[in-house]
Amino acid sequence: MLNQPFESSQPGSTLQFQPKVEKRNNIFVIFSILFFCLAAFFIYQNLQLRNRLLSQSTSSIENVEQTPSASATGSLDPNIIAQEPRSSTSMYPAAKDGFTKYYIWLPTLTNESDNQVEIVVGKNTMVNCNSAWYSGVLEEKSVQGWGYTYYEVNNVAGPMSTRMGCSESSDREAFIQVIGDNYLVRYNSKLPVVVYVPNDFEVQYKVWTTNSSLFEAEKQ
Repeated sequence: MLNQPFESSQPGSTLQFQPKVEKRNNIFVIFSILFFCLAAFFIYQNLQLRNRLLSQSTSSIENVEQTPSASATGSLDPNIIAQEPRSSTSMYPAAKDGFTKYYIWLPTLTNESDNQVEIVVGKNTMVNCNSAWYSGVLEEKSVQGWGYTYYEVNNVAGPMSTRMGCSESSDREAFIQVIGDNYLVRYNSKLPVVVYVPNDFEVQYKVWTTNSSLFEAEKQ
C-alpha cells in the first residue's frame, strides 16, 4: 500500500506532486531573473541621468563662452559679475521679409538699474567731411501671450548730411547711424534685447552707466 501512487476520488485522474527541491530551484530562477532585470533597469536610469547632466553642463559652458549676436561698441562697467545662461528665444517672431533679427545678450551687473542700453542701428556708407546720418523710427512691440518686449526699426530714410564743401580726399567709408527717438532702453540681463532691422543694416550697442548721485536744482 505505501508504494502505490495516490489516486484521486474521481476515476481516471491521478495527482502527481513535484519534489520540493525542484520547486525551490524554480523559485530561485524566477527571483534571479527579476533581480537582474531590476539591476539592468537601475543601471540604464543612472546612465540616462548622467548623460542629461553632462549635456546640461556642456550647454551652460557654451552659453557663457559665446559672444553676443550684435557687436558692442562701448566698454561695460567693471561691476559685471556673471554671464546669464541664455534663455530660449523661440517665443520671438521670425523676421519678416526684408528684415534681419538681432539679439543682444547682456551680462549680469551688480546694479542694473544704474545702466541703460543704447541700440545703435546703422550701416557702412560712403561719406565725406560732412556729418551724415539716417533717420528711422524704433518701435517697441510685445510678444503676444508672453509680454516680452522687442524692437523694430521702420521708415528708414537717408543718408542725410550737412552741406559743407569737401575735397575728394575726404571720401571714405564709415558706419553711419540711424538717428531717432527711444533708442535708449532698460538694462536687463534676464532677457535678450531683440531688434529687427532692414536687411542692409546691422545692430551694435552701447552701455551707459551712472553713479546714481543726486544733485540739487536751483530755485528761482
